[in-house]
Amino acid sequence: MFVVDTELTVNFLLSNTNASFAYTDFDIRISKPNGDSLFVNSALTEEQFIAPTVDTTGAVSYPFTPDTEGVWVVVLSTGDSNAFQIYHEYFLRVSSPDIHILQQVDLG
Repeated sequence: MFVVDTELTVNFLLSNTNASFAYTDFDIRISKPNGDSLFVNSALTEEQFIAPTVDTTGAVSYPFTPDTEGVWVVVLSTGDSNAFQIYHEYFLRVSSPDIHILQQVDLG
């Protein structure tokens, strides 16, 4: 579970491949609990990306701060907002901080 208004980082692993990828190839889609979606074209920086190779997995990190309670969906994709391929998809449950959650994440 994640806490509303607290920055988190979503980490995506990229499988070994002989295909050549650059950080600019990937985009992020964020779906809010109310159903609104945000397409973030070229959302990544070079520091957030480790390219996969034939021998090693790659990785992508994307920080964001959910500002509403509910289930958020964060998607790593290529393509554009109309035609895209999903590489990974995470569902994140976000709640308001009550005393139990504050103790669990050591915020209070």
